Amino acid sequence: MKQSNKWYRRAFFLFLLVCLSGLGEVYLEHQKRILFIEYQGLIKERDALKTEWKRIQVELSELSSGLRLEDIARSKVNMSIPNPSEINIIDLNDSSK
Repeated sequence: MKQSNKWYRRAFFLFLLVCLSGLGEVYLEHQKRILFIEYQGLIKERDALKTEWKRIQVELSELSSGLRLEDIARSKVNMSIPNPSEINIIDLNDSSK
């Protein structure tokens, strides 16, 4: 009788190990799905940040371009390009004076 009792204990122990292994597998699969959803969210956020960064770079290049500065000078300060007859050129390296 003692021998048959050992057999049941071993079978029960193996059954518990299989059940615990199955529960561990279910838990790991659940964690994997949660992490994958988080990963997808981070990918979307990265793409949105890349788009925003490109938009900011384009805006910066527009603000620093000469055309933008010229438009501001014309509209806010009423500056304009002078006539060629109004331009006086001074040569600092002229040694004849």
